[in-house]
Amino acid sequence: MATSQPTQGNSTSTVLGRRLGGELTRLRTTADLRQPHAAKALTASTTKIAKMEGGWVPMRDPDIRALCELYGVHDPAVVGGLLELARLDRERRKARGWWSEFPGIGAIQEYVALECAATTITTWQLAFVPGLLQAPEYVRALNPNESCAGAQPGMGCAFNVLSFAEPGAMDVVYMEIPRNELWHEGGEEAGVYGAMFENIERNALSAEESLAPITSLSTEL
Repeated sequence: MATSQPTQGNSTSTVLGRRLGGELTRLRTTADLRQPHAAKALTASTTKIAKMEGGWVPMRDPDIRALCELYGVHDPAVVGGLLELARLDRERRKARGWWSEFPGIGAIQEYVALECAATTITTWQLAFVPGLLQAPEYVRALNPNESCAGAQPGMGCAFNVLSFAEPGAMDVVYMEIPRNELWHEGGEEAGVYGAMFENIERNALSAEESLAPITSLSTEL
């Protein structure tokens, strides 16, 4: 898990920037090279290399090509993938949506930009009745052996899964916890939440089946 949008002065470490920097760090260490070697190849400081690998700054195509050459990476698919990541990161950093008018939103700004770029968003939200207030009937209703519905996977947390149109773009899972935001990008963890949502969707009542209990509850209020 990664904390959303860490900041360093006026710089911002983005999800895509961290992913790109992580890939370049892996290629550098595989080549048994250190940051000073990369800095020399770019005629830059080691501080700049550290910022690039941490996703703090947008990366230029010539710098990526030069680093790939230094690291012995010549596969067009690998180099092209890194260049595409850099392009997407630069575009998202430059995005100026409605959220740009609200500088106080802080860490959630990156999520809002991702949400704007996403082609599909699946979201799961649910509130538990606090344990001390749970009636016996409520507890029994949570037990799948006692009910036609029962407890659903994911009842302990709310989460959003963002998917993108770009080929090869990984899903991003976003969750809010007190005083922080958490991210999963791609990999096994993101897959777990995607599968969890599919399971929730599969076990959920249909729109028609949901109407009856909602109508019944509304008449009791």
